Amino acid sequence: MNYTLKGLGYSIFFYMFTAVGISLVIEAAVGVSCLDAMNLSISEISKFKIGTLTIFSNFLFIIGDIIITRFSNPIKYVLQGISILVLGIVINIIIYYIFPHVNINNYSVKLFLYILGTLIAGVSIGAIIKLNFLSFPVENFCLTISEKYKISFVKIRYSIDVIALIASIILSYSFELPFFIREGTIIGMIMFSPIVSFTREKIKF
Repeated sequence: MNYTLKGLGYSIFFYMFTAVGISLVIEAAVGVSCLDAMNLSISEISKFKIGTLTIFSNFLFIIGDIIITRFSNPIKYVLQGISILVLGIVINIIIYYIFPHVNINNYSVKLFLYILGTLIAGVSIGAIIKLNFLSFPVENFCLTISEKYKISFVKIRYSIDVIALIASIILSYSFELPFFIREGTIIGMIMFSPIVSFTREKIKF
């Protein structure tokens, strides 16, 4: 992988915009992705900030990749770590320091926020994939397992989502938490991949 300051700058920029999109989706409170649902459930129980848990969960995937690849690409791991720190910090700033001053009760507005957040996150992740500079740790971890053990990438990625989904539901039942898997989760599943694919095909650097 060819590491350049330009590629790093673009990647961190789009990681930050991904954080904006994720924050809007969380604030809309109409459903989030499976991994975010698990992190939100743990956040409710532990009182750790959601951005902090996003950093922690992604670091676990980086560590998993390091173990499987035997630390074959240290520069990539360090840069991924920096990018994830940026992602989590921006999420915390928006969720805990900006959104508390905004009161949104109208469902239509919440739905609009969710769609806007999904659009921003999808475009940003599509751009990150197109850059092919710093992939997200979870996707990179799945790709590493897929290549090493000859297992379908899609099966591995969906397996992680299913595990996160089950964990979120169990935690919600056990600790009487809100359910974070809702109608927005379904909307996101329909919208997200086409947005990512379209951006990856059309964006130019």
